[in-house]
Amino acid sequence: MQHESIIKPRHHRWDSRKTMILVAASALILYYSIFFVFPIGYALVGSFFNWMPTKRVFSFIGFENYNKIFSQSTLGLAMKNTLLFTLIVTLFRTAFGLLLAVLINMRGKTKTLFRMIYFLPYITSTVAVSMVWKWLFEPSAGPLNYYLSQIGLPTQLFLKDSNQALFCVMLMTIWKETGYATVIFMAGLTNIPSTLYEAAEIDGANRIQSFSHITLPLLKSTIEFIVLTSFVTFSQTFTQIDLMTGGGPGKSTYTMVYYLYQEAFSSNRFGRASAIAFVLFAVILVFSLLQLRMRRNGGDL
Repeated sequence: MQHESIIKPRHHRWDSRKTMILVAASALILYYSIFFVFPIGYALVGSFFNWMPTKRVFSFIGFENYNKIFSQSTLGLAMKNTLLFTLIVTLFRTAFGLLLAVLINMRGKTKTLFRMIYFLPYITSTVAVSMVWKWLFEPSAGPLNYYLSQIGLPTQLFLKDSNQALFCVMLMTIWKETGYATVIFMAGLTNIPSTLYEAAEIDGANRIQSFSHITLPLLKSTIEFIVLTSFVTFSQTFTQIDLMTGGGPGKSTYTMVYYLYQEAFSSNRFGRASAIAFVLFAVILVFSLLQLRMRRNGGDL
């Protein structure tokens, strides 16, 4: 009898635990189904329709939305700007993040302070940072042109120049986003045993040799993580483009997401915007698969 009284509570607790797990899993599946799976599926279906919500139009047109965007020069321009923006910002974010992480890691007791300083721009609102940098780049009243004139250099149009605007937005984004890469690289550096550097120093290796033969190889997975997440993030850049340039001058700073936004909310063509979204999804998917394949094959396609 005593044995049965002990077994029953344990069995009851196990049933309660299974019930809690089932409820939690069901709630999670329901949440993702409602807020992720259903919207994505609905957008995919909508990309084959003439979808104009404000006019209550939702009529099937097949691949016409895809034919329209591929026949327009705007898609090519937006794709080029998106790839250029993503590649350059990813490259400099990764390089500067690694450089700063190595330098801060050598600071000893003050490295926590420096890590916090470089991380602050990353956690600052993109809206606030965009507005400040827009003011800095202002051709007539901005401080950058003032200091250029003070040292005898010609003033620039910056965001008002179609050849400079996108690079100005890139500069702001690199400044803001490098802190994240720095913190991730610093975490990776803490996992490298100091004995490896001590052994290299005994063998006569200098800092550059230690960096190239110890630090870089052991941070390979961290670098791959930063590159992959950066590509996915920056290929969806919108906020700073919208606030700093509004896609201009002309369409010189159009990105894929800004193009999508214009089609959906300015032109009320949600079907065409959905088609743009899935073209962007395909590009990101192809790059991600290539990155994973390179990682699996040790850097070779």
